[in-house]
Amino acid sequence: MGTGFIKALPNFVIALVVLTITWLVARFTTRIADMITGRTRLRVSLQALVETLVKLTIWLIGIMIALTIVLPGLQPGSVIAGPGPRSGVCSGCCSDSWSVRSMASK
Repeated sequence: MGTGFIKALPNFVIALVVLTITWLVARFTTRIADMITGRTRLRVSLQALVETLVKLTIWLIGIMIALTIVLPGLQPGSVIAGPGPRSGVCSGCCSDSWSVRSMASK
């Protein structure tokens, strides 16, 4: 168990660097979004929404990159598509609505 952790330690350090860069990019892009929305006549709540969406998008991308580094078998596409209808989240509730036969019979 200890040797596996030691082997994975460089990946953890790289992921931590990626998250630090993500934090810096999120701060920088939020300031840019604040300057751009400050020049418009948007309401304060809409300006805050734009800033939040920019920050959230940057963080989601950064976290997905860090997870891909720490867990090499993890693919970003599987993280995005994971909560889809075939993932087992709603295994029995909508299985008929997604089959080709049930769509053809309707």
